[in-house]
Amino acid sequence: MREEFMQKIGKNYLGWNSKQKGERMREKELKKITSYFGIDNQIIKLNEELAELTVEIVKDNYFGVQEELADVYVLLKQIQLYFDIDDEEVESVSNEKIDRTLKRIKEGYYAKHR
Repeated sequence: MREEFMQKIGKNYLGWNSKQKGERMREKELKKITSYFGIDNQIIKLNEELAELTVEIVKDNYFGVQEELADVYVLLKQIQLYFDIDDEEVESVSNEKIDRTLKRIKEGYYAKHR
C-alpha cells in the first residue's frame, strides 16, 4: 500500500520541514483555527487524534495512519505556533534526543528494557 501511495503523490511530496511558497499563509490559517477553537480545546482534540492514530497503527492500516498522522501534525503545528516555537528549535531538540537515545543504545542502557 505504501508504494501505491508514493506513486500517487509522485516526486512533489512535501516533507515535514519543507519551506514551500505559501507556508506563511498556512501558519496564519493555523493560528486562526487555534484562535477560533481555543488552545485548550485544541489540546483536547490532539489527545483524541492521538488515540485515533493509535487505533490505526494497531490495525496496521497505512492510509488510516497517514490520515491520523496528518491530523496530529496539524494540531501539533497549532500548538507549536501558539507557543511561538520555531521549526529550528524543534529540530535541534529532536536531534539532541535522537543522539541521546543512540548513545544509550550503544552503552547498553536499554538492554534491560528488551
